[in-house]
Amino acid sequence: MMDAQEYFLSTRVSSKPNRPTMRLLLDLFPNWAEEAFTLHSEISIENGLARSGDVVLLALGGELALAELLYTVGITTNDVLQLHPIVAKYRPLSGSGSIVTQTVQYDAAQVHIESIKCVLTCRHSACRTTCSAYIPLEYRR
Repeated sequence: MMDAQEYFLSTRVSSKPNRPTMRLLLDLFPNWAEEAFTLHSEISIENGLARSGDVVLLALGGELALAELLYTVGITTNDVLQLHPIVAKYRPLSGSGSIVTQTVQYDAAQVHIESIKCVLTCRHSACRTTCSAYIPLEYRR
C-alpha cells in the first residue's frame, strides 16, 4: 500500500535546493517563496518512473522529441505539490522508425509533466555529442 501512495504523489525522492540553485529557481519562478521549493530526482510519468539524467520521449505540440530530464522542481502551495520538469531538448539529426540519432544540446526548458511519455533505451557517443535512442513501437510514426 505504501508503494501505491508514493506513485500517486508522482514523486519519491526530494531535497531542498542549495543557495546557488535557489537563486536560479527564484529567477525562473519569481512569485514563490524559498520555502515552497523542493528538487526531485525521480518522478512518476505516464509509462513508469523517470530519474534525473534519463533520456525521455516528449510529446510537444503533436511532435515527438528526445530530451534529458535534468531535474524536477516541486512548488508547494496550500499543501499541494506542483511538479515542473526541467529538460534539455535534443536536436534531430537522423533516423526514423525504431532508432533515431539526435544531437545532444543542453538548452534547458520547462515542460508539463504530462508531456513526458516514457524513458528511452539509449546510447550516447563517447564524447556525448550525439545520442541514439530506441523508440517504442507505440510511439513510432
